[in-house]
Formats: sequence, C-alpha cells, structure tokens
Amino acid sequence: MRVMNESPFAAYAFHATTDDGRPVVVMAVQGTFAVQTGEPMRAAADQVPVWCQDVYRGAEHASGLRHANAAVVYRPRSDVIVNAVAHAPFGYPTVEWSVDLRVGRLHRQVVVRGPHLWLHTAGGGWKRERPAPVVSVPIRNELAFGGAWVLGGRAVLEPRNPIGTGYLPDGIPTSQPIAAPQVVALNEPDHLAGARYIPRGFAAVPWYFAPRSAMLENGADAERRPRGRLGPEPYSRFNAAHPDLRYPGYLVGNEPVVLSHCRPGGGDVRTALPGVAVCGLLELPRGGLRALKMRLDSFELDVESPDPAEHRAFLVWRGLFPLDLGVQCVALTATRLPDDAAETRRVA
Repeated sequence: MRVMNESPFAAYAFHATTDDGRPVVVMAVQGTFAVQTGEPMRAAADQVPVWCQDVYRGAEHASGLRHANAAVVYRPRSDVIVNAVAHAPFGYPTVEWSVDLRVGRLHRQVVVRGPHLWLHTAGGGWKRERPAPVVSVPIRNELAFGGAWVLGGRAVLEPRNPIGTGYLPDGIPTSQPIAAPQVVALNEPDHLAGARYIPRGFAAVPWYFAPRSAMLENGADAERRPRGRLGPEPYSRFNAAHPDLRYPGYLVGNEPVVLSHCRPGGGDVRTALPGVAVCGLLELPRGGLRALKMRLDSFELDVESPDPAEHRAFLVWRGLFPLDLGVQCVALTATRLPDDAAETRRVA
C-alpha cells in the first residue's frame, strides 16, 4: 500500500487489530504548530515525526509522560494534553493561585501552591506546613496528589498517580518529611493524612495509571464496544489525557484556547486551533475510490519553555479502515476549515 502525503504534516500508517479481532490499517497524521498568543496556531517549519511510543521526562515508572504515543488504534474522544508551568500573577511570589484552561467547550481549573511539607510530630501526628510563596510551579503528575510505598513487603499506592506525592497511608516512615501536593482542585478541601484525593492536572496520563491500567488488564474496551464495529465508545485505554481533559466528542480544529497564568510574569496564553482539517482518500482495487474520515483526536499544547518562540502545539488526525478492503493507495491532503464550522476560530 502506498501513502501519498500531500499535507505539510508527518504521516504514519500501520497495521493493528481492534479489540474484537478485526485487522485494520490505521493512518495517523501529526501536525506541529507554532503558538503565538493573540493569534491562531500556524504550521511550524520543522514538523515533528509521528510519536510511535510514549515519551517520558525521565525513567518510565518514575517520571511524567511528556508526549503520548500517537500510533494507537483509535481514540473515541479527543485528548487535550497541556505541558505548562504556572506563573504567579504579575510575577510576584504567591502562596497559591488558580490556572484556567479553556479549549472550545472544555473548561477546567486547578490550583497551584508553593512547596510545603507534611511533618510528623510525636503525639501530634502528621501536620501540613503552609505553602511557601513562589513565582512558578510546573503542572505535572509528580506534583499532584499520589505516591507509592513498599510496606511489609507489598506495594501500597495511589493507582491514579503512583509518581505523585502526599499520599500518607498507615505504617509509612515518620522520620522524614513528605512533600505535599502542589497541584490540586479548585476549592479542594484541606487534606487529611491518610485520606485519598483525586489527582489533578493537565498533563498526559501514562498507561500504568488507573483507569488506563485497569482497562488494559480486563479488556474493558472489548466489553463496552458493540461487536462488529470499528467505531468509537466514550472511553478507551488509548486516551492518554487526564480524565478531566477528555473532550466531549471530537475537536473540530478551530476552537479557541485560553490558558491563564502560564506565561512568565503571570500572563495568559490566548490562541486558537489552526482551522485545518486533514482529508484522506482510499484507492480501492479496480480503481474504486472511497473517502477516509480523519478525526482530530489529540491536541497537545506545550508551553513549558520560558521562551514563547519555542511554544508548540501538536495535533493528531486519525483514520482507520479494514485490512481486507485491499487498499492500493492512501492520499492525504490538508484543507482550511470553512468559516461556518461548528466551533468559532476566534482567539478568546
């Protein structure tokens, strides 16, 4: 099978098997875009190849996921993933502040705090310090609620974020302070030692975090999708976004994007998806043609760098078709979305 990629983006085709055992061909197209606040995203001169594996910040089981594997069968909802550093309003050291994320119809908020510790005192138990004022906090899994311990020869962990911090089960050593979470929910209740809280944040979720790990183990994808369909169901282990950041359906490609307090000095990132769609056309045996629907199923915003010139966004469009179609060639093109598309491209 030939691939004629006339789009400016990177493309990757591979064979896969759906959960109900059907062999398919998956076509993934990954576009790299420059992000400049106040303007819609624009295609970058240097296009990054399709990520064919997860990219971690460090060791796989000890650091957060930077880029999610794009070579997956399908995502039944669009992922929204953000790599960012929260900057205090006006650049002044601050104990805590909120960060808002808006992408089209999706709106999520977190609160970031300065570093602080859980300290254990004889007779007083665990007590949490007041956060120290800071000017920036990375919004990462490592600074959200979670953690893992080995107690009595067995692992005791927060399965939704085993690389996090602040989980204090009974029996842990009390001689050393434990870092408290710095990324929490808006209006999060005061944490109690030993209690569990939902890990919050905007970063990608590695495959071994719950609920992705549970679905990988018990085959929940196959159970929840009607037999004989290639199509989507609302939740999948292939979705790598935080559960709060799974878009309600698929992104159109021109949605406004606002991320507050994530530029040096405390400014906002204000932009919009680029207003681009990727189209596919299948050449069948004997010269027949069939359209291949390419869905925009992943949007990653990477604005961690203090240099705005290095800010990037990565969009992934995906289409799949049965292997037994005998497709001879896949042709890919990129087109502009019409002005009357479902979402507005206005920069908020």
